[in-house]
Amino acid sequence: MVRRATFLHGILGLVLVALTACSSVSRGSLESIRLAMRRPSVHPTAESVAATPYFQMQANGPDGEAILILARVANGELGWYGSGHDVLFTRDGLVVKTIGLPQNLDDSAIPGANPFHDGLQHLVAPVDYTRRLDWSPDYRYGVLAQARLEPKALEDVDILGTVHRLRRIDEHVSVPSAGVSMTNRYWVDPADGFIWKSRQYVAPGLPLELIQLQPYRGSASAEDTGKPAPGAPQTGARLSDAGAAQITPDAYLLGAAWLQPSLKREQLRLRAGLDYELGAIRNQALGSGDMAVSGAARDFQAWLSGLPVTGRHAGVPLDPVRLEVTPTENRPMEDGDTLVYPPRPADVRVVGAVEKPCRLPHVPMQDARLYLSACPGSDAADPNLIYVVQPDGTVAEQGIALWNRDKPRPLAPGAWIYVPFDRHAIAGAADANFNRDVAAFLATQVPGDSGWR
Repeated sequence: MVRRATFLHGILGLVLVALTACSSVSRGSLESIRLAMRRPSVHPTAESVAATPYFQMQANGPDGEAILILARVANGELGWYGSGHDVLFTRDGLVVKTIGLPQNLDDSAIPGANPFHDGLQHLVAPVDYTRRLDWSPDYRYGVLAQARLEPKALEDVDILGTVHRLRRIDEHVSVPSAGVSMTNRYWVDPADGFIWKSRQYVAPGLPLELIQLQPYRGSASAEDTGKPAPGAPQTGARLSDAGAAQITPDAYLLGAAWLQPSLKREQLRLRAGLDYELGAIRNQALGSGDMAVSGAARDFQAWLSGLPVTGRHAGVPLDPVRLEVTPTENRPMEDGDTLVYPPRPADVRVVGAVEKPCRLPHVPMQDARLYLSACPGSDAADPNLIYVVQPDGTVAEQGIALWNRDKPRPLAPGAWIYVPFDRHAIAGAADANFNRDVAAFLATQVPGDSGWR
């Protein structure tokens, strides 16, 4: 029996995905090509590659290897699809996003001059620049890495029996604050800068070797011709189709929101209940002479009552490509549903039992607890806990006292920190789940241009 190689996280076999007129493929054509092109190994030859009429790239990872097929060309990016849920996006030969790996590069950007876009064939001396990286899991977003490209000697690289004389260029990437240091390598055509082969870390400890077998040499700047026309989603339309129709290159996918009118009544009831309980907390504290709790409840009640009821279905991933390759998450939309893809915020908000609500600059990889030094809790705050609400609506309770301190929890841009009221001080006036319910309501809010609406 021939052993079938696995790609990155244990998927067996070789599955090919088609390129259809530089747009995303249909589900039917995708499945038919999977069945037609399945092979027992990933040891391509010049003959086998030539016999397959699709642009192909070999990807070798720590757990195995696979052939990827170009299935999407849009907005300067090439989308390479593998078996199962694996997708890899490149821009100018640089990996800028992955889906379906044990760790994923959710986004990558180079603020300022981009040497990859300018063409690595022009590099004659070391160049320093900054890369912004978003890694998952654990919301390691906005990580600023110092990078240096260094041109090396020409080397002979054999690909499918053809020897290419290529310039090797090393990229040293480091994040000293996180103890991360990685070296990427690119083998570049000295004539036009095309990257034939590379070894790139998509996340700490996860390198991929990429080899162009049947390369795509066209422009990646054209708009995806398969993108649906914008407009209101039709009832029953899948989330991936509705999202693809309106997503923009600067969309912050982690903060995307699915708004459902059918959820508004429940959320309105939740906000009304919280408003009532805050009034009860205030009155109870006034009766006992606890002015700190009374004042904090009054201020937070006024602030919370001004938040909109959105109907957001929190905790649902809304990356159209991820949904496309994960059918169980690609749900149908109901009448009146809308999707919102906001721009990326740059802050974190701290609210609740605090001296005053704060909007603080996002600090990559910083523990949520440390934001409290710039926005301290009031005398009404629980000294042991905070609630973290990530931009995708995920809620987590975090211990912050010495006796119950949890491991550091990074925040993504646009996250909330809710400082809860001391449960002993509000006992008798509010339900035991009051603080958790506040965090759940915050998870329904939608990111806006200035951070949050």
